Amino acid sequence: MCKADGGIRVYEKIQLGRGKFAVPEETNWAHYDQGRKILDDYRIMKSHVFSRPYGAAVYKYTTWIERISDKKRLSEMTQYFRQGDEMFHGKHCPDDITEKTLIDQTFIPQGTFDPNRPLPCRSDITPQIVYLDSIPALPVKKLTNVFPDIRNPLWKQQYNCVGKMESNSTYSEVNPGEIALTGTAILFDSEEGNRCSVSAMASPDRMLCSDDAIWLLGRKTLSSNDDFTIQKYSRHGALVSEVTLKGSSISHGRIIGFYQDSDEIALELVSFVGNKGEALCRRFSAKVPQPVFREKENNQENLMKSIAKWLPGCAGL
Repeated sequence: MCKADGGIRVYEKIQLGRGKFAVPEETNWAHYDQGRKILDDYRIMKSHVFSRPYGAAVYKYTTWIERISDKKRLSEMTQYFRQGDEMFHGKHCPDDITEKTLIDQTFIPQGTFDPNRPLPCRSDITPQIVYLDSIPALPVKKLTNVFPDIRNPLWKQQYNCVGKMESNSTYSEVNPGEIALTGTAILFDSEEGNRCSVSAMASPDRMLCSDDAIWLLGRKTLSSNDDFTIQKYSRHGALVSEVTLKGSSISHGRIIGFYQDSDEIALELVSFVGNKGEALCRRFSAKVPQPVFREKENNQENLMKSIAKWLPGCAGL
């Protein structure tokens, strides 16, 4: 069965526009049967069929991409899963293809791109690297009736990033036989129009996207002893600035507010106390030397202030 129709079949390829990334939206469990959108015009769907052709339970999984306007199937992937067999138990056949493989074979970016070996992004910018002392800006605020809601952007890792970038966790051997998360690979479109990759911090708490830049907020490694870091990348993958907030005053918790302009950074973090909706909100700030975030084009300062509207902080809970 697997040899007969397992694998990927592409019926129509889609050429991506410059700066467009075919990343599916998150699953909307209230409308699971409608699939997940890709760049508004397409969606990825899934189905499975159960049978017992030879006594063992066999599941046939089909994943396909279709155009929303006419429901034309652009590509599909078929895999089988068989229970009760020592050779195939716990495995899919074929086992060397994934949803991402299907997407990469259906949506073709402009320029030169090898999804298995993306070229590193070239940068002519000398990034501003600064270390700042952060201080608590306001007394700790107690909150009640606070419960995470996956439909609220305040609780999602990425904000406004769908279709503007693609990120994947990277793992490396840190010790003999020990594999660990060591970075985040982010794909951009270079100024020349080729897709390229940068290696950013290992596990960002938040990723914020505008039309001109991407901000990563978190710690460089998984160690809780690392200082808090804010990395800013241009739309073409150049590291523009990296600000590290020194000291242990920044508590752990969910980043729920972020504000940055030409001379100040402010963060709000919320941490839960028990499981009855009680939480503590803490605000930290740091003064930034003016040359670090000063921009010469457009109204970049106004753009940075708009981040506060994206992550309004504890007041938005």
